[in-house]
Amino acid sequence: YSEIRNDLKKVGEMTHIEVIDPMEYLCANNRCPSVDENNQPIYKNGSHLSPDYVRKKVLFLDPTVLKVP
Repeated sequence: YSEIRNDLKKVGEMTHIEVIDPMEYLCANNRCPSVDENNQPIYKNGSHLSPDYVRKKVLFLDPTVLKVP
């Protein structure tokens, strides 16, 4: 996915749109864990996050959907 991610980042820069790269939040040191700190699965299948994990941990999306006063 790195080529696609790079292309999206370039488009974001050219159009002055913030691109949210989930890998920056989900992975560290080129490692992407499959379970959280409680040994619960992060993914429901090979490429989709589990709904429970998203509700509890995917806070980086909040500013895009929550109304800021």
